[in-house]
Amino acid sequence: MAGRKTHSVGRILAKANWQLQKPDLMISLDQKRIICMMIESVLHETGNYEGYGYIDDKTPALLSPEEYRRRYYIHRRVREDYEKEYSTLRYY
Repeated sequence: MAGRKTHSVGRILAKANWQLQKPDLMISLDQKRIICMMIESVLHETGNYEGYGYIDDKTPALLSPEEYRRRYYIHRRVREDYEKEYSTLRYY
């Protein structure tokens, strides 16, 4: 078995934000919920949680599908890895 592999929080956050900005017809509401639960857990456990903002202009109703159209803010400690990873992701 090869050595332990790690993945940076910044790279994971970039992928999560990239998935969450996709239109609803490309990713299901359940998939978005899971992404939100996972990335919030990773960010809290590593001390990198900075909150999130909604992609749409208006604040969605609680428990509505639009509630998961969000983008997590980037902590300064993970910004460099985030920007490297996000620049490699293709739009949809």
